[in-house]
Amino acid sequence: MTKSFKKWELLTGINKNLALTFGIIIFLTRITGDSILFLLNQLSEPSIFIWKFLTALPIIIAFSFYFFKEINNKNDLEIEESTAIFLKDFTYLIILIGFLFFIDFITPSSVLFPKIANNIFGIILIDFVALYTILIGILTYCFLYKWLYYFRHQKTRIYLKFITITLIFCFLIKSYQNLINIKNEILDVIFIMLIILLCIIAFIMTKNSWIITIPRSKKYLLILISLTIIIISTIFLISLSKYDNKLFHSLTFFLPGSYVLSFIPFLISSSMFIRIFLTSTTSLPSSYLVEHQIYEIKTLEYLNRIIAETVDFDQIIKTVTELACRVCHAESAWTEICNDQCSKFHIYSFNIDKSLINKLKENISFRLFIENLSRPILISSVKEQRNDFLDDLLDLDIAKSIIIIPIFSTSEKIGTIVVLHKEEYGLRHVDLNVLTAYSHNISIALENARLLKDSLEKESLKRELNIAKEIQQKLLPSELPYIENYSIYWFTMPALEVGGDYFDIIKLKNGKNCILIGDVSGKGMNAAFYMAQLKGVVLSVAKESIGAVDVLKRINTVLFHSMEKQMFITLSALTIENGSGMVSFARAGHMPTIIVNNGNVEEIIPKGIGIGLADSNFFDNIIEEVSFQLNENDKCIMITDGVVDARNFNGEDFTLSNLKQIIQESVYSHKDGLIFNIKDNLEQFLKDGLQRDDLTVVTIEYKKNNK
Repeated sequence: MTKSFKKWELLTGINKNLALTFGIIIFLTRITGDSILFLLNQLSEPSIFIWKFLTALPIIIAFSFYFFKEINNKNDLEIEESTAIFLKDFTYLIILIGFLFFIDFITPSSVLFPKIANNIFGIILIDFVALYTILIGILTYCFLYKWLYYFRHQKTRIYLKFITITLIFCFLIKSYQNLINIKNEILDVIFIMLIILLCIIAFIMTKNSWIITIPRSKKYLLILISLTIIIISTIFLISLSKYDNKLFHSLTFFLPGSYVLSFIPFLISSSMFIRIFLTSTTSLPSSYLVEHQIYEIKTLEYLNRIIAETVDFDQIIKTVTELACRVCHAESAWTEICNDQCSKFHIYSFNIDKSLINKLKENISFRLFIENLSRPILISSVKEQRNDFLDDLLDLDIAKSIIIIPIFSTSEKIGTIVVLHKEEYGLRHVDLNVLTAYSHNISIALENARLLKDSLEKESLKRELNIAKEIQQKLLPSELPYIENYSIYWFTMPALEVGGDYFDIIKLKNGKNCILIGDVSGKGMNAAFYMAQLKGVVLSVAKESIGAVDVLKRINTVLFHSMEKQMFITLSALTIENGSGMVSFARAGHMPTIIVNNGNVEEIIPKGIGIGLADSNFFDNIIEEVSFQLNENDKCIMITDGVVDARNFNGEDFTLSNLKQIIQESVYSHKDGLIFNIKDNLEQFLKDGLQRDDLTVVTIEYKKNNK
């Protein structure tokens, strides 16, 4: 519809102000003509229908063009701007409708009924009220159009075209019936069926999944708006449905059948907002969980930004403590972090005096419980939990429920987070799950902060790069998990300058193993830090992901707003679906995966763009996942771009075709023969050259009963 209006504007050269002026002139002409015809006592003649049609139709078209032209300038809006415009349009619409009801209420029937109007003023008022009512219908349709366009989907344009065509068709049906002054039952049946169809389409045409994700306060506002629109639309529809109603007779006098132009938009709005009202009210109970998840993502993004930007170790711990408290809506919290030798703990508190913490830790049972705790724990009610280590907490108003989360670096415990709430059962399992997932990122944050603090104490660039390499190496897996019927081998060749190659094997929510390999753009410390950030995000989303494409989507959702614009990450994910050789593969702008299938070497290149290059709406629509079956002794080879871009002393690149040839020659190599052949060829190729980028290669071989 928008394209149609743009083409119309280009062909005619008409702008909205000219259309408005034209509409006003024709309306004044209509008023003048009706006044003259009234004086000549000719208004009731059947031939006057042509006069009404030739004057009313241009007026309606001109005003429709004016209002829809406004929509063309507001198609692409930010969320905040769109919300403000919707509320403004909604307010104006309510005021205009209220004014119409006021006119209808205070004006006697003798004035607005054309057949009993006895003066020119009555005729002019009838024209004015009729046009005003039609314009409210047009404005209502404009409001619905902007709403639907903002929340558009693939079929929105089709629905809008159908509604517009149906509106015009219904208008013509009623105008034709009034012209011939015959009640045609077939046309009435068609009209009723079209009205029912429009109600059904209006009810199903919007995708209301977005309502579930909005905060509770905005849901209440949406419920209020929906209820207001439903009530007003219902009142308006009832008024227009009565043949003895003043508005109906005014519209019929202005142009027979024109009441349809107001009736149908209000019918559509009532049907559409009934569904929005139902969706909003039924999703209210889950609002707390949605808000909790949104706040969790925001705090995770904020923490990742602090990790990348802050060099002060103490500031990071203070931020961690405050976020842990706020994410659970608790009263106070503290974090204990041990020094390098774990001989002394440093305490960072939020909304609780350190003296009170030290007093609590004088209780040996309480102190030993915290120090020896190896898993997260929730105590919903301190009063009901009968344990010696909690005795000192019974008298504290701020500690009626408590969560304790241990913090680990690799397998070593380095600290504890304690969160206190003033109400019994104030902390719930959802808070425990949030902090548990949150603690994985905290571990990375603390480890990165430690390494970063060490690196900043070094005076030379060489030492800083060594620290960055240490970060990189610590984030790579020290040993691989055993996966039945699969043999996995890998190697990495670091460049002289620290790169951002990433490799890991994670366990997903459904227990499946997922192999990740990727490359952070850039070099040096910046690339190492983003690699550490990626590691933290992967640990957080793994427990909620169920497949290769799902984990990549979740990673992009978290990292998109926290990464610098010039930075991005290419990443591939391969999920081992079962022990029978079925695997799934997805890539976010990374190198293709090479498979050896029955001796044939092939490339697998599903669609996908890099992490951080686009928001979730675009990213999720682009990325795809492919599944394929590995047969006995089949292999998958995953690489980073440093392999194919490796350049020797003569300036020649290693290339993907060269790698595929090596793989083809090693098809029947036993066990780790393939990985060693690739590594040997790379080392020989780079013997006299300069390695510019990290090189990482992973091979996965499917072999039944593999040990």
